[in-house]
Amino acid sequence: MKKSLSLVLAVFIAVSAFCGMVSADNEISEEMKDETVTGGFIAKKLSKSEGTELSNPIDKKVNFSGYPKSLYQFLEEQLLAGAETITLYPSYEVEIDDFQQILRTVLFNNYKIMAYDDIGPYYYLGKYLVSFNPTYFAAEEGREAAISMMEAEIEKYLDAAEEIPDNDVVGKMLVIHDLFCKNNRYALEEIKEEESTHIVNNAPRTAYYLFKNKRAVCQGNSIALKAIYDALNERLKKNGTDVIKTSFCSSNRFAHIWNVVEIGGRWYHIDETHDDPVYEDAWGAVVEVPYASHSYFLKSVDAMQDHIVGGINDWVYYTDENVTCDDSSFESGYVFDDLAPTRSVVSYKSGRYKIDVSGISEPFWTDSIMSTKLFVTDLFEDGGIKKLRYYANDAVTVTPICAEYNDDGKMISFNRRNEMNMSKGFVVVGYPDLPQKMRMFHWLEDKLEPLCRVISTK
Repeated sequence: MKKSLSLVLAVFIAVSAFCGMVSADNEISEEMKDETVTGGFIAKKLSKSEGTELSNPIDKKVNFSGYPKSLYQFLEEQLLAGAETITLYPSYEVEIDDFQQILRTVLFNNYKIMAYDDIGPYYYLGKYLVSFNPTYFAAEEGREAAISMMEAEIEKYLDAAEEIPDNDVVGKMLVIHDLFCKNNRYALEEIKEEESTHIVNNAPRTAYYLFKNKRAVCQGNSIALKAIYDALNERLKKNGTDVIKTSFCSSNRFAHIWNVVEIGGRWYHIDETHDDPVYEDAWGAVVEVPYASHSYFLKSVDAMQDHIVGGINDWVYYTDENVTCDDSSFESGYVFDDLAPTRSVVSYKSGRYKIDVSGISEPFWTDSIMSTKLFVTDLFEDGGIKKLRYYANDAVTVTPICAEYNDDGKMISFNRRNEMNMSKGFVVVGYPDLPQKMRMFHWLEDKLEPLCRVISTK
């Protein structure tokens, strides 16, 4: 079912110079060649010199105070229908300087529209855009098949978080974020080609390219992640929960776009592109790291200062809501904060969160995404000895307790092991004399306070 666009261009746009993208078939202008034009998000304004002015004068003065939601809905309907020419004036009096932002708002919020965020020939009258020809792209499998493919890809992300209880919304978002980073990578080759040819390739700036090729630049990443989170919210709504709103934040000076999400009435930044490491090796080959950073997951504006260039905040939000991102609740107290120095992928299996850490062969487990003083793997064998790997997020003294069970699952004995003084970081401990059926608990010395919520079984 088609979902009508509900988001409207923010009336408080911070930068009047916010603009569109050059055509995939056009060279970058000479003026732009002197500036930074690389990156997944490129700014360009509609220029009257590129359009055709109509001779009829405007016969009335317009009191411009914003654009109605019906304009966005009209554009969405026309673009979804594949209209070759879309006429705005006189039904909608859209100023040329505002149009690129409006078009992007429509396209970014509906991944099913097969069009780029630049346009073909257009006509204007005075300061108003009269009509334009959208720049559509053809999916090689056809439009309907392409949409089905994207919907199927979105379902895979939702399925990965399906077992997580609905009241653990942040846990669902975390698992989706990490799977997104694991499955996809930055389209570095396409960006390098743009740098050398000065010709923009719009394809990796779409959700279709991301879902199809498992790589994109920041614009394609952000549109795709929003589509997934929107679908997650639709699932939650069926169960009586409606807690996620998703939009975008972009910066021309930073040549970048990322997501903002509202959870429980507060907005946060998510920059999945910068959380997904990729680099070139010494031979120029692209190396993908199949793990996620969490440096930009659910962050406040204070944690995003490196997205401000030259001390000038030119951020633009693609919603009419007041996005402040002034809450730092998720910057401490969660497992993705505890493991922040490491690269990891958090998934969910059999009622537990599984944490695969880069460079560590055994996964850690926890039953909650809330912080814990100690992470522990399940038992593994190394050199004929049963071992556990621990990760302490601070210096701590821990006492392991081994509980033995019979075949019916009843505990028949337990014994306290020697306490261990752990520094922050990883350590492996061997347990050569464990019973056949046991569980290992870990406790803070002299307190009934569990250091980790997961028990290691054998």
